[in-house]
Amino acid sequence: MRLALVAPVIVLATPLLAQQREFGTLGLNLRVGGSPAVGVTWRASPAVVVRPAVSFAWNKTETPLGGTNETTQYTVNLDVLCRTASWNRLISYLGAGGGVGNISGSGGLAGKIWAARALAGAQLNVVDRVAVFGELGFEYVHGEGFQGKRAALQTFPIGIVVFFK
Repeated sequence: MRLALVAPVIVLATPLLAQQREFGTLGLNLRVGGSPAVGVTWRASPAVVVRPAVSFAWNKTETPLGGTNETTQYTVNLDVLCRTASWNRLISYLGAGGGVGNISGSGGLAGKIWAARALAGAQLNVVDRVAVFGELGFEYVHGEGFQGKRAALQTFPIGIVVFFK
């Protein structure tokens, strides 16, 4: 009699347990601060995460003399992250990435931009399907024309990930 009650529970619970093992493999992420970015977090393996993202920024300033300056920037980024350690709900990782984009502005200012970065970060799983992350890294940015070149140690914006499965 007990087996008749326990067997259906085991049969029904097995697919749920299998889903739990794959939980957190695909998610939507949003970086806030600076130039916000929207992307996808995909766990390719237990130790490697691939994170493509796009960002867009538009800025318009008016001068006291009636002039207007307007700039538009969009970039496409790709980061590859490797898990280094985990403690309960906290995961640390190292990564490398880069991006390409375009900047255009009033007065004929326009050009392409590319960047390369190395980063270290941590992700905290707040609840089952939501995590927050923050990163510190070194980034080199190369822009055409008026944008110039820049290398900096910086904090990258804090982000949030909502996992679908």
